[in-house]
Amino acid sequence: MTQTVIFTPKSLSEALEVLNDKKPVVLAGGTDLLVQIKGGGIPPPRYIIAIDNIKALKGIKKNGRKVRIGALTTFEEILDSELLAKFAPHLLEASYEIGSPQIRARGTIGGNIMNASPAGDSIPPLFVLEAHLILQSIEGRRKVAISQFHTGPGKTIRRRDELLIGIEFEAGDKSSRYFFMRLGTRKALAIAKVSAAGMLNIKNGHIGKARIALGAVAPTVVYAHGAQDLLAGKSLSPEVALLVANAAQNDCHPIDDIRSQAEYRQAMVGVLVERGLMRIMNELNGDGQR
Repeated sequence: MTQTVIFTPKSLSEALEVLNDKKPVVLAGGTDLLVQIKGGGIPPPRYIIAIDNIKALKGIKKNGRKVRIGALTTFEEILDSELLAKFAPHLLEASYEIGSPQIRARGTIGGNIMNASPAGDSIPPLFVLEAHLILQSIEGRRKVAISQFHTGPGKTIRRRDELLIGIEFEAGDKSSRYFFMRLGTRKALAIAKVSAAGMLNIKNGHIGKARIALGAVAPTVVYAHGAQDLLAGKSLSPEVALLVANAAQNDCHPIDDIRSQAEYRQAMVGVLVERGLMRIMNELNGDGQR
């Protein structure tokens, strides 16, 4: 039996050299990869590169209007971030739903993205932030919109010599409102049957830009384009929330699988979107905004 060789670089440059030479499987927190290997989902790889010692890939920073999250930032660190609590509160909501405290202490946002599951909890919040992923190889760096990164379950456009080093998005202002909703079999330790995230820019009581993203209802996370278009220029009300929720159901085409049925998923998309919009409406009313 061929043994797996594990590389443990201490710097980004060292890691990129290994990636270019060996094209290894990348190990970050290990909460997905090790389970897949042990469970037989993937064969033991010839080479693994464990990147968890690369400090340059950790941390959360703001530079001007740009917020950057290092790919090795754990979900526990996201939950503790005052910066993200201010500019991406829905990402904190999603992070809290991921696994258990032990998994959140090890699991990284970069690993969740690279796992490329359409049920990945961190992905819909990043969609509505219109986040970009920063990929680097020894040849250089490129940015890719997260909405263009996944091509199917477990599939991305990352080249094998590239490393995801960070996630970047533009910080919103006081006019930006967010929500994240999910439905699972249990309250914790369950993969989402369906999830929804939203972002609305609301000024003088009217919606400008709107983004709604849906998880676990297509081969990748998707935007609810029809629902977004209906929100533009409107004021939030129960009637508008219901109208948009119904449109969101038509923006996805889920399948039956071991976790749920397509018909149920489609119905729950409407429920979650309506709940999210109503929550924003109630927050606005509580702030004295109309």
